[in-house]
This record gives sequence, C-alpha cells and structure tokens, in this order.
Amino acid sequence: SSIVGRVPAGTLTLLVVMETFSTAKSHAAETAAKPRDLTAPEFLALLEKSNPRFEALEGEIATAIAEVTAAGLWANPSLAYDREEVFAGSGGIPENTLRFEFPLDLSGKRALKGAAAKLGVLAIREGVARAKSELRLGALAVFLRAAASRVKLELLALERTSLGHLISTIRARKSAGDASGFDRDRLEVEADALDDVIAEARREHAGYRRALGLLAGAPGTEIEANDALALPAAVQQSSLSADALAARARQWAMTPA
Repeated sequence: SSIVGRVPAGTLTLLVVMETFSTAKSHAAETAAKPRDLTAPEFLALLEKSNPRFEALEGEIATAIAEVTAAGLWANPSLAYDREEVFAGSGGIPENTLRFEFPLDLSGKRALKGAAAKLGVLAIREGVARAKSELRLGALAVFLRAAASRVKLELLALERTSLGHLISTIRARKSAGDASGFDRDRLEVEADALDDVIAEARREHAGYRRALGLLAGAPGTEIEANDALALPAAVQQSSLSADALAARARQWAMTPA
C-alpha cells in the first residue's frame, strides 16, 4: 500500500488501463491461435471451395461442351461487295458486284466433328473426375497424418503421465529407504528422453495443423484433424505404453528393498 501511495493517481490509472489492454490483447491472441476442429468431410468441403484447381477443372468441362455446340453449327455465311472500274474518264460503266456465300458441308464431316466433340466431353469429364479424386486423396492423406500425429501426441502424454507417477513412487520409496537412487536417476533420464520425443511430436503436429490450414484456404488458421482414429486390436492389447508402465509400477511396488 505504501508503494501505491507514492504513485500519482493519473499514473496508476494509466497502468491499470495498460494492464487491461495487455490482458485483452493476450486473450485475443490465444483465441486466434486456437486451432479449428474439423472432421474429414468438413475439411474436404473447405478444400473444394478454396482450391482454384477445382474451379479450373469445371472450366475444362464447360469448354468441351462449348466445342460440341460449335461443331454442330453451320459455317457462317459471308457477304462481300466489289466495285471495278477500268480508269476514270474512259466512259466505261463500272461493275458493282454483291457476293453472298453460304458454305454447305456435304461430306458428313460436320456430323463426325459433333460426335468426336461429344466423345471429347466424356473424356474430359473422366479426366476431371480423376484429377479431383487425386486432389481429395492427397489432401486426405495429409489430414490423416495430422490425425495420427494428434493421437501419437496424446499417447505420448499418457506415457509421460504414467512415467511421472512411477518416478514419484520411486522418490517416495527412496525417501523411506526402500529404493535406490540409481533407480530414480535411471527413470528421470528416461523421462528427459521422453520429453524430447514429445517436444518433437508437438512440432510435427503443429506443422500438420498449419498445412491443413493452407489446404483449406485459411493460411493464418491451424486446423485440428478431429477424426477419431482407432488403433489396431493387436496394438491395443499388447503395446500401449500406459499399460506397460502401470505393470512396471506394480512391479516396483512389490519388489522388496
């Protein structure tokens, strides 16, 4: 209270306003940085809306359809006017010619061109469908890798929590004289190594979230692949780190000093 008493009232008010503004700005930054949760269908819908390649592919179909219409049309008629005069003052009568031309295709090429253009539309449609599928599958592969990195990070966090509980147990037993310092040190080294793995997994996961934002047409937004990924039954039964660490903790608790 003595420090506050020495601060002028105007300065104290300014400090309060600055602190309030700083807190609001920090909250806004945290809100903006929060990733957007999307399922795979939602992500693919955004991809198709934002990626200009999809619109360009539709343009190829429209162009092919226009070529069908053009192939079925008759050639445009032409109208020409000519004036011919030998030389001025000769007394000759100038000749004026009005010429109208309407080409007729009697060979059947126009029908063949129309049929070929229709087949071209079918080929373009097939190519566009394949190109769209490749775009979707490529983006979906990134989405699934992002979801897998999220699950990996969650499992590593569970493993770290279980290892932390085990270290706490060993520390308590060491304090009671029931465990050696070597056991504690060895587990702490494992925990440090696991922390490094978790840090790398977080960087990888953040990269995937930014990549999804770019693919969805929102470069400043991180997207969380929110689909649930189920692990194979064999992995769930035999390889989960949490179960292994829990068994390990029970073994330490039962081992006599």
